[in-house]
Amino acid sequence: MSIPFDRPEQALPNDAAYYSEDARALPFRFTGRSDEYFRIWIVNLALTILTLGVYSAWAKVRSERYFYGNTSVGGTPFEYLADPVAILKGRGLAALLLLAYVGSAQISPFLNLGLTFLLMFLFPWMLTRSLAFRARYSAWRSIRFGFDGSYGQAFKYYILFPFASVFSLYLAFPLVARLQTEWLASQHRYGGTRLRFHSEASQFYAIYLLAFVGMIGAVVAMVLLSGVLGSIFGNPGGQRGDFVLVAYLTLGTVYLMMFAVGVYVRAATANLMFNGIEVGDCRFQSSISGWDMAWIFLTNTLAIICSLGLLYPWARIRVAKYRADHLQFLPSGDPDQFFADAASSAPAFGAEAADLFDLDISW
Repeated sequence: MSIPFDRPEQALPNDAAYYSEDARALPFRFTGRSDEYFRIWIVNLALTILTLGVYSAWAKVRSERYFYGNTSVGGTPFEYLADPVAILKGRGLAALLLLAYVGSAQISPFLNLGLTFLLMFLFPWMLTRSLAFRARYSAWRSIRFGFDGSYGQAFKYYILFPFASVFSLYLAFPLVARLQTEWLASQHRYGGTRLRFHSEASQFYAIYLLAFVGMIGAVVAMVLLSGVLGSIFGNPGGQRGDFVLVAYLTLGTVYLMMFAVGVYVRAATANLMFNGIEVGDCRFQSSISGWDMAWIFLTNTLAIICSLGLLYPWARIRVAKYRADHLQFLPSGDPDQFFADAASSAPAFGAEAADLFDLDISW
């Protein structure tokens, strides 16, 4: 059962508030509020606990519809049309695979190794199904997105190439990341208009070089804090409790820095992806800063921990607003003509067809 969320085709508004200083640019806007989403989140959490996780699929649909509906381009919001039953099927499959993997470790290491290889070959399938599901049930101006990537392509880019990069001592990994990003972008379409992606490998190498410097910084921080630890532990008046406290502070600082570096890589890669995407003759303009996102995620994590999880809705709204405020869509020529072309070339029945493997593995 799909969620009815169809809307009539809307013309782009003429209100100047919807447009940026560039006359062609249609800025993304996010209008969600923390108090609104908190009410949705707390009810979703309570019902998920009461139903032992079964309601989590409906909770995801409710949350996604809120974020999609409050994210707009040129005044027109996005739509999320997914069926929670399909999400529940995917999560059930993921839970069974996880239980089988954990259980196999208790039975036989050889069985566990065999399941590890099985999961390695299943991962590309789960990835393509999840990407296709999310794209198929996302729409803007009543035109659905699509994803046409195949299992073989996913296996090549996410299993074969990363494994091969080991033999280059991971020096080729930024190139692998570029190929993965290009595949993700170029296999998506808006209606019947396929996305294209252009970037230079040097841009990805720059991201990973800065990430490497950040990792070195984490190691230096660990060494410095270890020195503090040694001075306290070596002090005859020092207590063992002091040693444990400093040890936790040391590990916590290092883990937070590594986490921030990981967020930087993801955000900087997303920024490259958006700036390199073309849809027909249109493109995007993204000014997302990897280090800004790292700071936002770092402070969000601390806020969530200190509030015992109650500030999670505020943190998620904060991220969504930052992303929207730093992204624009740049149509070429007449925007309405672009949307008409995308709608006319869309598959006649593909978006609505029932699929035996229509499920979402993502959480």
